[in-house]
Amino acid sequence: MTDRHVVLLDLDGTLIDSAPGILAGIRAAFEAVDLLPPDDSLMRAWIGPPVRETLQRELGPYGDAVVDQANVAFRAYFDTTGAYESVPFEGIHDALTAVAQAGALMSLVTHKPLPLAQIAVAQHGLDPYIDGIHAPPSPQVAVPKDQLFAEALDATRPQTVISVGDRGSDIRAAAAHGVGGIGVAWGYGDTAELHDAGALVVLSAPADLPAVVARPGSDAHARA
Repeated sequence: MTDRHVVLLDLDGTLIDSAPGILAGIRAAFEAVDLLPPDDSLMRAWIGPPVRETLQRELGPYGDAVVDQANVAFRAYFDTTGAYESVPFEGIHDALTAVAQAGALMSLVTHKPLPLAQIAVAQHGLDPYIDGIHAPPSPQVAVPKDQLFAEALDATRPQTVISVGDRGSDIRAAAAHGVGGIGVAWGYGDTAELHDAGALVVLSAPADLPAVVARPGSDAHARA
């Protein structure tokens, strides 16, 4: 075990706004099976879990063939175009710079498939901040987020650790390993969802992030 403080970060909805590409991909998925896409506000609330799971939930009643066709259409759009339509949240680079200057090691824990996560990290200049990426190896492989947290913890072996995410599932997956979760309100989950999942605090802007996660200051940063 090292004496290094580790911050485990979600990607979509926490560091980058990937909604433009994801929403366009879901629209393409629905249109591919001759269904009217839902409103953007509804689809935005779906962002977080793997899209394949979302399509299975929403289109499952139409049969597996429809789900498969929709998923193929989503991947055809997102993997070639949508993945490049994300933008970093305003202020996130300054926030990560401050966290790094405080001596923390930062790793990503994300449902985004590894090749696409690597594209996003490179595209948005996040490479200097990110020590490791823990993600499914490809779009065809689903990995539960609590398993990704286990991999991240095994790789970093921190003495103190905190996690940051925008969905309740991020908070619960971290908690499964005794890691406190910080919620962020600029992503795709709402404040109630994050509090209900057990978030220690919900931040309103990236500028608030460094003071909360950069230095261990409470039991929230200790492994249970």
